[in-house]
Amino acid sequence: MPTSADEYQTIAATGIAYCAIDYVEDLLAAGPTGVSVEDETTFLAVSMVLFFGAVRWLRKRTQLLRVAGR
Repeated sequence: MPTSADEYQTIAATGIAYCAIDYVEDLLAAGPTGVSVEDETTFLAVSMVLFFGAVRWLRKRTQLLRVAGR
């Protein structure tokens, strides 16, 4: 069973997986010459990477997310 510390990884992985599936779907539908980058999907991918990096940094470098007794 995942702990609460692993939840941020799952959230980030779900967002990135959605983006990857969307990009592959667009590639298969339009072919390699007709692929366009969608702003919404790119924004979500960048947001998930920044979210993951920020929470990981907070967990590793600060005491902010630590709970006594866990």
